[in-house]
Amino acid sequence: MVVVAERFARRGLARRVMAHALDAAGDAVVSLHATEIGRPLYESMGFVVDGGCNDYRGRFADDGGPGARPIGPLDVARVYGTCM
Repeated sequence: MVVVAERFARRGLARRVMAHALDAAGDAVVSLHATEIGRPLYESMGFVVDGGCNDYRGRFADDGGPGARPIGPLDVARVYGTCM
């Protein structure tokens, strides 16, 4: 995650962090999840939109129902597979 405080915005900090990360990645395939705010930066660095991912946020209420349980190792592919 790259976050720049508003008072430091538009000074090239995020671009330098991303350039360092991409350099460290070498020849590896790199993908990222970005906000609309960061999209212009990432597109200027060669990233392209692949269709996107929906982000849902809220509070978990453990009401004891059958679907209320902590996430486990077998769930990871199902959760992250929806955005890959």
